[in-house]
Amino acid sequence: MRNNNMKQEGLNEYVCKVHFSRYDTIRETIRAKTFENAVVYMKEQFPEATDVCEADHWR
Repeated sequence: MRNNNMKQEGLNEYVCKVHFSRYDTIRETIRAKTFENAVVYMKEQFPEATDVCEADHWR
């Protein structure tokens, strides 16, 4: 049911890696229309992040 609601709203699910330092990384699952929107949201949530990238870039 969740996937049907996401398709109706035009949202996709992205798994993002947020890097804070060389050894400190977290993974977050974000629902957004585009990957760029997901990156902007993650940078707003974690302003101290040094990099945000897609964890599952091969999908």
